[in-house]
Amino acid sequence: MTNGQVWPKPVFQHNFDEYLTVEPENFRFNVTGYSCDDLYDAFKRYNHILFLKARKTFKHDTHLSTNFTFDEIKINNFYGYLLASSIWGILRGLETFSQLVHLKTDGSTFVLQCTSIVDYPKFRHRGFLLDTSRHYLPVQTIIKTLDAMSYSKMNVFHWHMVDDNSFPFQSSVFPNL
Repeated sequence: MTNGQVWPKPVFQHNFDEYLTVEPENFRFNVTGYSCDDLYDAFKRYNHILFLKARKTFKHDTHLSTNFTFDEIKINNFYGYLLASSIWGILRGLETFSQLVHLKTDGSTFVLQCTSIVDYPKFRHRGFLLDTSRHYLPVQTIIKTLDAMSYSKMNVFHWHMVDDNSFPFQSSVFPNL
């Protein structure tokens, strides 16, 4: 949990003095533009991620609306919204939003600082290399690594699967691999 700081640092962020109390039971994402199954799956995933440490009931109804125009997040005392030009912008914006929601120091209340953020990738590729040819890792560890990559907004996974001239991996999904 980042206690409201965003990583990686956005291109522009202006924080206001006000904080919004977030009630996990009433929090929901709303779509005000194009939608798809991937987006709704992401909403479910991030609703779970946002409130992993929920311990108490709160008293504020919050909505996050999405529209596919440009990459920006704004949060004020009444609502938050995320604008993005692609599904990837929405997914990265949801990650940014999840980093903004945090527990107060008393551990009982989720808060969200009112803020305005404009962001886009500084680099075209932000990747991670995993070498399982020399260092065996269980599948669950690889999946956790992929999840961690999404938390840091990484977009390229380099996988060194084998260390031989042959390639003994057979894929039914990508048979020409």
